[in-house]
Amino acid sequence: MKRITISFVITALLLLLPSFAYAGLGVGIGTGKIVVDEKLRSGVIYNLPSLTVVNTGDEESDYSVSVA
Repeated sequence: MKRITISFVITALLLLLPSFAYAGLGVGIGTGKIVVDEKLRSGVIYNLPSLTVVNTGDEESDYSVSVA
């Protein structure tokens, strides 16, 4: 009976303790300097310099960039 009680307590503790998963996720960007010398107008498309995105983590990831 004592063995069953100890097994039950150990199992309950393992189920109640939080489990941790570690992943090396991260992203870095190198924008340099973005300068627009003209007045920005609605509906006009502007060609800007490239945006360098570096995945600094160890997992494959997808990223998107938007401007608001």
